Amino acid sequence: MFLTVRKKIVMDAWETDDFIGGKLCLDFANTLELFDDGKIKDKIPNIDRFAGWLEFAQNLESDDVRWSLSPKITEKTVAGAFPDIQRFRKSLYEVFHAQADCQTPPQSALSEIYASLARSTLGVEPMASNGPGEEVIITGAEGLVYPIARSAVELLLNDSYCPVKECDADDCHWVFLDSCKSKRRRWCDMKTCGNRAKARRHYQGQKECRQC
Repeated sequence: MFLTVRKKIVMDAWETDDFIGGKLCLDFANTLELFDDGKIKDKIPNIDRFAGWLEFAQNLESDDVRWSLSPKITEKTVAGAFPDIQRFRKSLYEVFHAQADCQTPPQSALSEIYASLARSTLGVEPMASNGPGEEVIITGAEGLVYPIARSAVELLLNDSYCPVKECDADDCHWVFLDSCKSKRRRWCDMKTCGNRAKARRHYQGQKECRQC
């Protein structure tokens, strides 16, 4: 099977703190970071890491589609799909970071997201759902990105005012869905980036006070 005994190892690399974007597509985009100097920080550099991420995400409560993997999915059948997964993720990154910066997303990246959803439907089959929302079984390599692509298109087509923002912390560039009524959320996670920012402000204030 695709998720072999190594599944436990790659799953252990993820935590719930890696899934704070508010939508599955934003969490996936947050596994990649592109810098102006050309450097790349990639938390999913190979298919095993993606397997662990997908399995961890599957066990989280979410308003996105629920899914399971067919025993037909093997490492051999998905090995060739990883370049497409990487390209899709880069498109998510470009689109949602552009939205966070109040810029028009690149048309090529938008097209890739919609095309990825269309392709991914070839690798999934619907299942009888015991709860709200859609439930599918992933039967082919194309379907591995279906839950993520569906999440992205739902967000792009959502007319409600619930903007995508980028974390305000200097050392973090994660994107998240600002569902607060005030639309003033600044950090991806208050207990990490928010607390660090407050601690830095407190330290700076104390330092300036000592210099008075």
